[in-house]
Amino acid sequence: MKFTYKSGRLFATIVLASVFATGCGDEPYVEVDGTKYFEADLAKSSPSSYKAMRDEYNQQLVNALGQLATDKLFAAEAKKQSKTKEEYMSDLRKKVQPPTEAEMRSMYARLKESGQIGAESYEQVSDRIAQFMLGQSQQEVMQAEIARLKKDYGYKVYSGPIVRQEVAVDDDPVRSNPNAKVTIIEFSDFECPYCTRVQETATQIRANYGDKIKWVVKDFPLSFHEKAMAAHVAANCVLLQDKDKYWEFFDGLFAADRAPNYLDPDQLASLAGRVGANMKDYNMCMTNSDAMEAEVKADIAQGEGVGVRGTPAFFINGRFVSGALPYADFDAIIKEELN
Repeated sequence: MKFTYKSGRLFATIVLASVFATGCGDEPYVEVDGTKYFEADLAKSSPSSYKAMRDEYNQQLVNALGQLATDKLFAAEAKKQSKTKEEYMSDLRKKVQPPTEAEMRSMYARLKESGQIGAESYEQVSDRIAQFMLGQSQQEVMQAEIARLKKDYGYKVYSGPIVRQEVAVDDDPVRSNPNAKVTIIEFSDFECPYCTRVQETATQIRANYGDKIKWVVKDFPLSFHEKAMAAHVAANCVLLQDKDKYWEFFDGLFAADRAPNYLDPDQLASLAGRVGANMKDYNMCMTNSDAMEAEVKADIAQGEGVGVRGTPAFFINGRFVSGALPYADFDAIIKEELN
C-alpha cells in the first residue's frame, strides 16, 4: 500500500510493507523525495527512541514466547498423564477450593476493622468477597502448577544479549537494603489491576531475597486511569512526612481487601490517617499539590525515556522486565545478577 504527499517540489511516499513478509526486499521503509529510509536510518537518527522501541518489542516477544511455553508445558503434562489437554486443565481447576464461610467472615471482619466497608452487612458483600477469594485461589493453583512444570521440564529463558538501561534512583522510596548488589526498580500505577496482581510476587521476592536486593518504586500513573494521578500525589504527600508510612500507604492501596472505591479522595485521606500521617500537613499538601505532581511527572518522563509504555514495568540492575510476570521469571534474572 502506498501513500504519496506532494508539497511544492517535495514528494514524500510512505510504503507500508507487511510485517509478516518473508522476502529480503520487504523491509518497511518511508520514501521522501526519492530517498528511502529504513530501520537502520531510524537507529542512527533517533538512537535512544529506537533502543527503547526495540527493548519493548524484545520484552513483549519474550512474554509471548513464555505464554507459548506454558501452553506447551500443559500439553506435555497432559500427554504424560494420558489425558487430553482439556481433561488435564479440568482436573487442575478441581484443585481450586472455594472459600469457606468462616474464611469469608474473617475477610469481612478485616475489611470492617480497616474501615474499607462502611454500613454494608456481610450478606450484602459476601458474593463479592467470595468471587475475589475464589479468584485468588485459582491464581495460586495455576502458578504453583506452572512453577512445578517449569522445574520438571527444564524450562529456560534466553532473551538475547543482556541490555541494560541506566535508571537513576533519586529521592525515590527504597525498600530492603539500599546497598544491595541487585537493584529492582518498579514503575507502578495505583489504578492498574496488573500492578495489584504483581504485588504478591513482589512481596515474595523481598521475603526470599531480603538484604540481597534493593527495591525502588517510581510513579507511573497511566493517562487513561482517571484517579491514578491523585493517588500518586497522595502517596508522595505521605512520603514527604515519613518513608515507613509511605510503604504502609503503598501496601494499603494494593491490599486485597481494599474498598471498591479505594481511590476516591475520602478513601485516600482515610488510609493516610490509618497509617499515621499528620492530616493537617497531608490536606495542605493535597490542596497545594503542584510540587508533588511535578515529582510524579518527572518519574513518568524518566520511565518513558527508558522505554516504559505500560505498567507494571521493572528494571533489575537495568534489565527491562515488562508486565505482571510470575515469580519464576523474576527469580531467574535475580539469580543471574547475584551470580
